[in-house]
Amino acid sequence: MPRRIATTVTPFLLAVFCLTPCDARSPRAPDTSDATTAADTYLLRYKFTAGEVVRWKVTHKARTDTEIRGASQTAESNSESTKVWTVKKVGENGEFTLVHSVSQVNMWQRVGDEPLIHYDSKSDEEVPRVYQQTAQTVGVPLSTVTISPPGAILAQSSTKPIDLGLGSIVIPFPEKPIKIGDGWNVPRVVTVSLPIDGVRTYKKIKVRQRYTLRSVKAGIATIAVRTEVITPVRDARIESQLIQKMIKGSMRFDLQKGRLRSKTIDWNEHVLGFQGANSNMKYRATFSEQLLSAKLAAAPQKQRR
Repeated sequence: MPRRIATTVTPFLLAVFCLTPCDARSPRAPDTSDATTAADTYLLRYKFTAGEVVRWKVTHKARTDTEIRGASQTAESNSESTKVWTVKKVGENGEFTLVHSVSQVNMWQRVGDEPLIHYDSKSDEEVPRVYQQTAQTVGVPLSTVTISPPGAILAQSSTKPIDLGLGSIVIPFPEKPIKIGDGWNVPRVVTVSLPIDGVRTYKKIKVRQRYTLRSVKAGIATIAVRTEVITPVRDARIESQLIQKMIKGSMRFDLQKGRLRSKTIDWNEHVLGFQGANSNMKYRATFSEQLLSAKLAAAPQKQRR
């Protein structure tokens, strides 16, 4: 009998629940001019209206191929969901408070030769055990967050954040206008674990997300992002825990409306020797987020006496 490899399939719907980065700090803005009237500079700011309801379609697909001492196994997962922001209020300085929720999910996963496990919140009355916790989060408020126009988290009330490397619920922008080609960094800390002398030991790895303004066309800014590891890593066991957090992709931001139009992230990582010399892991995944709609919520009708 082939040796079974312990492989965890993470339902990628969880990416939309990631509300705060792990030990995130303020972005380091590039050295640019304060002038906002220059044609070659752009001020990146979020803009929302009280009562607005904004929806995005979120899709996450992943495949992990693992081999240990000749025994191989493949784990796959796929999820589609609708992320919803309900804007409760907007302050005098443009800071906005929103309620973050997920209105529906459709997801499946498969490990090795086991049967595919599927759950659709719209049609399935019976919830598979692996998705029971996820099902309880559909259609209910997950977090209330107050965010400044540049994207700083001012206040939040939420469950424990799940860090899949995608960073904050919003992109932290520089305080000053920037030019095409300028970039800024958002430092982060990722915690990994290693067994040392039979005791699980935790280690913090410094990384940063590097953002670059690539272009601006018809009022849409294209921003590239990639993760860079700052702490030297020479242990394949640590590398295998970092691969899901090593993102590379781009996003489109509407400068006039002040919101994300789309986001695309890709992973294609390969780690050798993560569990001995005859072991390797390949991780391939895609994440996309697409703006669906934005409209003001209907005001409640007064009852006639």
